[in-house]
Amino acid sequence: MKANIFTTLLLVLNFSFLSAQQNEWDIDELLKLTSQGSAAISGESFAKDTPYKYSKIKIGVFNFNKKQFPPVGTEVLLIPSTPYFDKWLKENKKRAKKKKEPILLDENYSKCIVKTKITDNKGHFKFKNLMPGNYWLITEFNFTHTNSTTQVVGYRDNYLNGRYIGSAPIEQIFRYHTKDKAYPTKLVKIAEANENIQVKLRDTESLF
Repeated sequence: MKANIFTTLLLVLNFSFLSAQQNEWDIDELLKLTSQGSAAISGESFAKDTPYKYSKIKIGVFNFNKKQFPPVGTEVLLIPSTPYFDKWLKENKKRAKKKKEPILLDENYSKCIVKTKITDNKGHFKFKNLMPGNYWLITEFNFTHTNSTTQVVGYRDNYLNGRYIGSAPIEQIFRYHTKDKAYPTKLVKIAEANENIQVKLRDTESLF
């Protein structure tokens, strides 16, 4: 369902979010924010696999697993933050948790979405010509999730003073890999013109 949320950002459809009206934003002003400034946002996007992702009990504080970067050419979206869009994003996160269909983004607002691409195998990207303001960065990509399972591979007989008192299982941990999706999302603030902000756009559902 999360993938559907991301996909709707790219759609241009004649639907509005709840009671959203065009007067909730000025599309011309939003377009200026992303085209007529002198600030920039650059950084790297990545995910970190965690063995506790699907566990209700989260163990550990640090994740020392290697970064997993998106493929070269993966799209990164930049979207101006407004009360309308923040409300839209919050509502769709709730819907995703309840496995409901996402609300589509207003077609006029989708005109202000700016796209760039991952340029190398270290997840780097950059947005230029930005004015001071708040911006959402959003992307998605596949990465490898490491799973583990414990299996009984035999039994060990136990003796006390030469007498058999029972057996204990011999367990071994087996690891295997599956494909998973990362959904890095980050709110970035540009406070001044000519700022060059460096960010880490990482999977917010992982442990770091």
